[in-house]
Order: sequence, then C-alpha cells, then structure tokens
Amino acid sequence: MNTVKGYDTNLDALNARLKENSVDIQDVVLDLNNLNNNLSYDAQRFHFLENILNKINSLEIKLNVHSVDDLILKVKDIETKVFTAENASNDINCLKNEMNNLHEKLINCVNSLTFYRKKSSNYIIELLKNDLSDLGISYCHLKFIFDKSVDLLINGNDKISLMLSFNKGHDLKPLSSIVSGGEMARLMLLLKTYLFSVNKFSTIIFDEIDSGVSGDIGRKMGRILRKISNQGQVICITHSPQIASLGNHHYKISKNEHANSMESKIEKLNSESRINEIARMLSGDHLNNEAIANAKKMLDI
Repeated sequence: MNTVKGYDTNLDALNARLKENSVDIQDVVLDLNNLNNNLSYDAQRFHFLENILNKINSLEIKLNVHSVDDLILKVKDIETKVFTAENASNDINCLKNEMNNLHEKLINCVNSLTFYRKKSSNYIIELLKNDLSDLGISYCHLKFIFDKSVDLLINGNDKISLMLSFNKGHDLKPLSSIVSGGEMARLMLLLKTYLFSVNKFSTIIFDEIDSGVSGDIGRKMGRILRKISNQGQVICITHSPQIASLGNHHYKISKNEHANSMESKIEKLNSESRINEIARMLSGDHLNNEAIANAKKMLDI
C-alpha cells in the first residue's frame, strides 16, 4: 500500500486505515497461528466417530426414519417391545394357571351335568314306558347309554344313545336299527312333549308325525298334540283324519302340475269343506254318507 498510495487519494486513505489496525490484525494472525499449532489430529478417534455416523445413517435407512430424534423414538419403542416380550413368559404362566382353574371348574360342571342327565334319564324311561303303553306299544325295554367324549363339547362331554327293544326276548339295540315308522313317530312325539313341558316355544311344526299310525292310536296322538298346543302354536302336517279333526284350524294343501312347473296351493277350510275333507281322508276320493257321518262325529258336530 505504501508503494501505490501516491496514485490515488483513496488508496492513501485505505493505507492509513490499515496502519491504524495493523496491530490488531497482527494479534489475530498470532492467535490463529497459536490455534493452528495447538490442533492435534487423532486418526483413531476420527475413525471411531466416522463408524458411529455410518451406523446412525444405516439405522435411519433400516428403520425408515429421517432424523436422529426419530431414531431415538424408534429405539425407545423397540426397547418397550423387548421388555414386554421378556415379561411375556410371566403372562403366559398366569394364563396357563387361569386356564387350568377354568378347566377344573368345567370338569366339575360337566360331571354335575352327567349326574343330572343320568338321574333324568331314569325318570324319562318310566314316562316313556307308561305313555308308549297308552299309544299301543305294550312292551318296551329302554336304556340310555352314556359314553364320555375325550374332548369337552358345547353341551358337555357325554355321548348319549338310546337303546331299546319293543319285543320280548330281543336284545337292546340302537334306536335307528330297530324302530319302525309308527314306533318312531310315537316315540319322537312323546320325547318332544316332555321337552315342551319344560321349555317355552312360540311355534312347532310336526311333519307327518303320524307316519305308520292310524285309528285309535292316531286319535291319542292327536290329543297329545292338542295338549301341547296349550303352550304354543302347533302346526301338524298329517294324512290322519283322527289327528286333523282335533285341530283348531284346518288347511288343505294341494299341488297342481303345469307344463313347466309345479304349483302348491293352501286353502283354509270352513265348517262344511272341513267335514268333506275329513270324510275324504276316511274313505278316499269317493265320498259317501257314512264317511260324512263319521267325519261329523270326529268333529263333534
């Protein structure tokens, strides 16, 4: 600046300012040199910090976060899950103990249920013997067989089968293998009657419960159905005039065949048409005065 200051008054002014601050500038330069001289490079420390930064960057990518703060939150969440997992064994043991206690209570309930079932089965057998006798089955030998299921079922662990014989000298056999249509109809009607005596119902439908039954036995079955109807609506599909004549209402169902379809028709019968229908059921398609008289008698007309 001293060599060029004569060329411009501005340069002379700048030179004056430099002289005024030269001491401070020299002190700054001295301090910078001192700092530079005191700096030390630790290669081992540098690699250590570099590895940490690389791990942080790798974790951010792996855990799908974008900052150290997010990474810290993620780590805390993982720590919580690990703590929960480590304590899961205690929870599992508690649940196992609770499950064992519940299983023990269930076994007690199941055993109690079996006891009352066996007790009730003896009572039902006596009822069946008396009521089947009234329905024309004079001899019957019945027994409920109880087998235990390995697994607990929704209604206990009993496998119950009804063994019976309707002929003297014959061994007890399962219900399905020896019962005729008429015997089955009477047996099922009685069993359902017992159930309805302890359970409320709105409507029950019997579809040809009179199968294989006629005459006086059909009349007795009809009276049982009428008795059941005091507890709820009974709909009975029947071909028996003895049963049909005891209903409060009588509907006739017929089918008409068309070219490509079958049409079902239901018709509520009035007093006169009901007499004719009962008479037809008694005598077939050809009505006669005797059948009509019998129909009126059955309807108490």
